[in-house]
Amino acid sequence: MRIVERGLFFRYALPCAGTLVRRGNISGEELDEVVALVAAGKDAPNGWEKHFKVALTWLTFIAENNGKNVIDADVMHRYYWFMHDRVIADRYALMGDFDPQSCRIHVGKVMNVRGKKAILYSTKGKVAVSTLLSGPLKEGDYVAFHYGYVVEKISEDEYLALKTLREKPLPKPRN
Repeated sequence: MRIVERGLFFRYALPCAGTLVRRGNISGEELDEVVALVAAGKDAPNGWEKHFKVALTWLTFIAENNGKNVIDADVMHRYYWFMHDRVIADRYALMGDFDPQSCRIHVGKVMNVRGKKAILYSTKGKVAVSTLLSGPLKEGDYVAFHYGYVVEKISEDEYLALKTLREKPLPKPRN
């Protein structure tokens, strides 16, 4: 299924690609090249989304169940904001080779920005995160972040709704 907002997809997916490097699925050099492209606002190479099989499977499922023939921002938010925690709990139980707390999609409010780092008040407490993938931010912005990278600005209403969900512990894996 075609992803119509590939930049958003890769901003959510790339922060956890270090796990794919450790597993030998991609090289660190390949990852660095794609991160540089996305950080520059350019498109990742065609077909690169295939490296994120679990996310693509769920995104396709969500799109089809909502009568869509493309993966758009709405589909990505349904997955990353509301299902991703469950999926990573299950994947961690199976694989055990990544940090499930860091892999969660967290939300925060920007306290200040210095260079390519933002200090956030977040669902993980006060944290420093990279703005490399997100572009410019300013104090007071609300953001979603993943594995230490801001992936997008969100509205205050989205922040408040997601904050409540993110303050809960990871769900237990399904058996």
